[in-house]
Amino acid sequence: MKKALVLTVGTGTRADSNIVAPLVKTVRKSNPNFVIFICSEKSKANAEAIARILALADGDDCRFVTLENPDDLEKSFSNITTAFRFLTRKGYEDGDITIDFTSGTKAMTSALVLAGMAFDCGEIKYISGERKNGIVISGTERFTNFEPNRLRAFGDLTLARN
Repeated sequence: MKKALVLTVGTGTRADSNIVAPLVKTVRKSNPNFVIFICSEKSKANAEAIARILALADGDDCRFVTLENPDDLEKSFSNITTAFRFLTRKGYEDGDITIDFTSGTKAMTSALVLAGMAFDCGEIKYISGERKNGIVISGTERFTNFEPNRLRAFGDLTLARN
């Protein structure tokens, strides 16, 4: 089964934080055949660093989607749904797509989750862990995964009740 991962990549919140290392871990743990990095102009260097560390070739193993305004929810959603359609054209079924919203602006991560729900992605995940000064402490990371079936069922039941 082919698996794809779509993840948002932020800049990290402070100079003493390195978002690259945990995102490398989440990509490795997901073990996808193809990765789409959703980033901003400021965070693209982090996305490229992740791809370099994992030896992912742009076009063959991954793609970079650079958002013009990572604080614009509507435009981010539009760009991300275009990325999902790209994966569909590459032969990925919706259930084969995992999304990871560990990093990025609120608009980027919200747009990714909304697009994932719209396209019936198979899994939604993020990294949590013990925090110090707002940053997850290296080595305490927990990969939180869930299948969005309950959310879909809730919507279906609400629609049926109405």
